[in-house]
Amino acid sequence: MVPTTAVCLLILAAALVVCDRYGGIAGAHGAGILRVAAGSVASISVVNLAVLVSGAGAGAGIDSLLWPDITDLNHTTQAPATSFCVLLAASAMFRLSLEPRDRDYVFTLSATVGLMLALIAVVGYAFDSQALYGVWIFTAMALHTALGFVALFAALLLLRPRLSWVALLLGAGVGSAGLRRVFPVAILGSFAFCLIASFATEAGLFT
Repeated sequence: MVPTTAVCLLILAAALVVCDRYGGIAGAHGAGILRVAAGSVASISVVNLAVLVSGAGAGAGIDSLLWPDITDLNHTTQAPATSFCVLLAASAMFRLSLEPRDRDYVFTLSATVGLMLALIAVVGYAFDSQALYGVWIFTAMALHTALGFVALFAALLLLRPRLSWVALLLGAGVGSAGLRRVFPVAILGSFAFCLIASFATEAGLFT
């Protein structure tokens, strides 16, 4: 994990914790903290993506400009997927700072897409990290970075369940109760089945 990634995760996580001490997310102080945090990390990631595209950092992003010695390491910059996750988290956090509502499609899209990107990285590491690094957007995205974003986006979705599909998952109705029973099996069961199949193939049990 490069310095800018660590800083972004720290700012985002700290904002969620600190705003609770100032009247919660709905309070004026809490909303201000979320907006400042969102703007700060979004600026870092936009600059990083601009450096990556322009080639000013020799393909190594903003970190190589700020800390030239970091080029001696294996991972020298925020992966594009990390920058996109930061931007999505900033978008979701900004939407959280607005007036409460029953549905927020921008928040839902930002948090859900970010969660999916992070989970794809985690699954990629579980099956074949080299193949994952072969995809440009995930190049240099560390496993602990992906896990950090999974936790962050899950926290964002759970903070205001009624804004997104999480309201259906946590609802009091019979359908929601059935969904809660099926959801873990559908997600974890599919992952476990594919992982077992992968191990069996590598062991030569399947041809």
